[in-house]
Amino acid sequence: MKPNIRITSRFLFCFCFLICTSCNIKKPLKAILTEANLQTATCLRMDSKVDTLFPDRVFPSLTFVDSVTGKGLTIQPVHNNRNAFLIEVRDSSVKFHEIFVYKGGKMVTLMTLNDYSTNKLIEDSTVIIFKGMLNKRLLFEYAKRPSEFYALWQNVVLPSSFITFGKKNVSIQIPKETKQVKESCIRIFGINGNKMVLDRRVSLIYGMPLLDED
Repeated sequence: MKPNIRITSRFLFCFCFLICTSCNIKKPLKAILTEANLQTATCLRMDSKVDTLFPDRVFPSLTFVDSVTGKGLTIQPVHNNRNAFLIEVRDSSVKFHEIFVYKGGKMVTLMTLNDYSTNKLIEDSTVIIFKGMLNKRLLFEYAKRPSEFYALWQNVVLPSSFITFGKKNVSIQIPKETKQVKESCIRIFGINGNKMVLDRRVSLIYGMPLLDED
């Protein structure tokens, strides 16, 4: 009877796992600034504690944005110019910061990397490895859970409810909005020890990943 108990336990575990990971996110993403989400923005690398952001240089379709905010950052317009913002790092305990750009009540995200520290990070995409897809979720593996981890769809940062961590893996719910876009991508940024993943991408076609990604 004991083998049967083990088999039943494994079945129940797998069943519960599949149910949990297959649950759809009912709430859609926040209002997306669509015209700034068509092309992915490069990560802003800050060589000093203070830098200047010009949103229309990062997102050419954006001029005179309403506001720019950021976690762990102090951001203010330069001489009341809505096309230029002064960024100052307030929280230096993390390397990545999110910058939120708003216009007309909609938003996109720009990632920044604090690159001025003497403790330089080594870029190594193999510290977080893409393994495939299961129940509308992208699966990644790592040897150790990253101290910092961010997932974006194009230029939209995904809420924590889209991300599930395991002991050796993390899964990311594919947003339902991707089904309306022919070509897009999920982007990840992470830090594991002194190594980082900088803008690792998984391409999507109408929400389905290209599974031959390196």
